[in-house]
Amino acid sequence: MRKQCALRMFKLIIPVCAYVVMMTACHKKPEIPEDKGSKEKIVQNDVAEEITESSIEDETVALDSTGATDFVSGTSGEKESDTLGSVGTESVGTEFAGKEFAGKESAETESAGTGSTETGFTEIKEFTEPAIEVIDTLDGLSAGDVLTEEQLDPQDIDKYFTVSEITEDSDVFAFINGKSYRVQTSIPLGNLRYLKLLHWNYEGMPQVGEIIVNKSIAGDVIDIFKNLYLQKYEIYSMKLVDNFWTGDPNDTDTASMNANNTSSFNDRKVDYSGSTSRHSYGMAIDINPRENPYILYDGSGHAYTTQDEQAVTYMDRSNLRPHMMTNDDLCVRLFKSKGFRWGGDWSSLKDYQHFDRK
Repeated sequence: MRKQCALRMFKLIIPVCAYVVMMTACHKKPEIPEDKGSKEKIVQNDVAEEITESSIEDETVALDSTGATDFVSGTSGEKESDTLGSVGTESVGTEFAGKEFAGKESAETESAGTGSTETGFTEIKEFTEPAIEVIDTLDGLSAGDVLTEEQLDPQDIDKYFTVSEITEDSDVFAFINGKSYRVQTSIPLGNLRYLKLLHWNYEGMPQVGEIIVNKSIAGDVIDIFKNLYLQKYEIYSMKLVDNFWTGDPNDTDTASMNANNTSSFNDRKVDYSGSTSRHSYGMAIDINPRENPYILYDGSGHAYTTQDEQAVTYMDRSNLRPHMMTNDDLCVRLFKSKGFRWGGDWSSLKDYQHFDRK
């Protein structure tokens, strides 16, 4: 009897134990290997979600069709096991293979109802500077206007060096009449020519210049200034003396020199003699007068100048500085090659800025 009861109990216990073992196996937690800490990050669309070991136990990770990450509570051991098996710790952070992220993402989204795609990037258009217009003439520009080399045509600079007659209906005549040119002037208007040209200023930039000279030297003078331009010889300023008009032609000449202005025609007298100046005929030119002053000597041999204090420092010609002319200077050589005299060669006085022709 006891044996029968024991056998009957044993038959009942075996299925129960088997069932317990089976259920325990079904609900056994999957082993997740550690990978550099207990936290993994999934990055998508600049959003980082931390998943700890405890969250892996309770939640499964699912990716929708657009790549967005959803967290769904596990409902069965089978579902949890399948999901974790497909994700795995090695796949965390790599599920988005083929997609740029961490500052370089280019996730595409379809526009509703159109089927077109839009990227997260803002299109950056290449900046193109506007083309610089090359000028064909100096007409419309004023003396002192500064240009750039890009505005000029290096293949045809002749068009920037022009010689024009001065007529009584011209703007030039209206500007000089009653100032450098006056009634009963020393020279008829028809014997003067207006030159418009380019020169390099002290900043190394092309600058518009103008000068009035006698028609007999106009061709040579324009050639000289063209050669000076090609050699990038610097001239501070080149404007008509009428821009500095004081009401007196000699005082105007001084004002022009003090402004370091290069000029030619001005109907006036010579300071120290009272005779008619070569400038009155447009046969003399003064260039960079500040660095090349007009120097006189008194009875005791003491040197002085009628120019301002800035020119006084350049009376000492032994201390050679930029823009000071010597016999070897390009400007001096070019003028002498055209038959001009240079005031720096004179003995009774020195007029280093001055060139004239008889």
